[in-house]
Amino acid sequence: MELSFYGFGLMSIIFTVFTIFSKNPMYSLIFLIASFLSTSGVFFSLGAFFAAALEVIIYSGAIMVLFVFVIMMFNFKNFTSCSTISNISFIKLVALSIIFLALVLSVFLFLSNLSDKYIYNIIISTHEVGIKLFQDYILIIELVSMLLLTSLIIVFHIGKKKDK
Repeated sequence: MELSFYGFGLMSIIFTVFTIFSKNPMYSLIFLIASFLSTSGVFFSLGAFFAAALEVIIYSGAIMVLFVFVIMMFNFKNFTSCSTISNISFIKLVALSIIFLALVLSVFLFLSNLSDKYIYNIIISTHEVGIKLFQDYILIIELVSMLLLTSLIIVFHIGKKKDK
């Protein structure tokens, strides 16, 4: 379990660095999705199955779809020139292949160590989740809501057409 935790953590850091330094926005999104998936692997290896499932469903699913729509809304002009496989350097392709193989290997290693562990079907109601969130984690929820509101205002001002 320790090896999978460190493996997923290292992959999360690497994919996040690739996300920051990628010039093509679609590649950056793919790296961000891989970073979210490896972060959910970290949660899963720690035993936080609910947090891992939320990471996959909310971040890797819903928010990434919104990011794709934002990129489509901005309509980048040099999008087609960067999106071909032939423009990727050989070193980047080898590095990405090695990282992908390490991700697949760590997932298989993690799953092979789960032979004596079970995920129990515990039903948690939305009422219990809401009570937990708004009693124990109220400060974090308020900070995240302010961050999302700020980002919504920024996107609105960026996307707003200026009158001439």
